[in-house]
Amino acid sequence: MLVVSACVVAVRAGAQSSGPTIAGCPLLPADNIWNVRVDTLPIHLHSGDYVAAIGSTKTVHPDF
Repeated sequence: MLVVSACVVAVRAGAQSSGPTIAGCPLLPADNIWNVRVDTLPIHLHSGDYVAAIGSTKTVHPDF
């Protein structure tokens, strides 16, 4: 309900966003850090160590 309400407020206020949307509701501004592509960034020097410590066959899951 809060997301829908925020969307209605943004639309009524005439908010502009060229970032991602869901059902026409802007999620984040286009220049927000969460919209940065990471697939073209250089791989961290210790990336292999992180993957080895976590396990390459493990899946992502919330741990709370």
